[in-house]
Amino acid sequence: MDTNNYREILSALLRGMGYGVIETADGDAALTVCRSLPDVRVAILYLTVPGKKGGKDIIIPLRALFPDLPVIACSGFSEGGVISRPKDFGFTSSLQKPFLPDELEAHLVANLGETSN
Repeated sequence: MDTNNYREILSALLRGMGYGVIETADGDAALTVCRSLPDVRVAILYLTVPGKKGGKDIIIPLRALFPDLPVIACSGFSEGGVISRPKDFGFTSSLQKPFLPDELEAHLVANLGETSN
């Protein structure tokens, strides 16, 4: 399954949980969205996006703009320690794909301090 399919599934899952979702195709677009919508409350970034910038590529400029924004790294791979030690790489937490909806909700509650409902 490619990144677009995972993004669509994750977005549908988040919407089903009652969260508002803004999808982007890559890291550059995510930075643009965060700059234009500074009230974004959490970002979930795929670490790699084939042929484009992913979360690993934009975490430093994203942190420069929004040092306190909760940023969850997401990947199906170990990604050189990012998934096991996300804070060492500038992320708040991480989700290893595949994950269960309850795991996603737990990360969101931990980062936002509230449930979607």
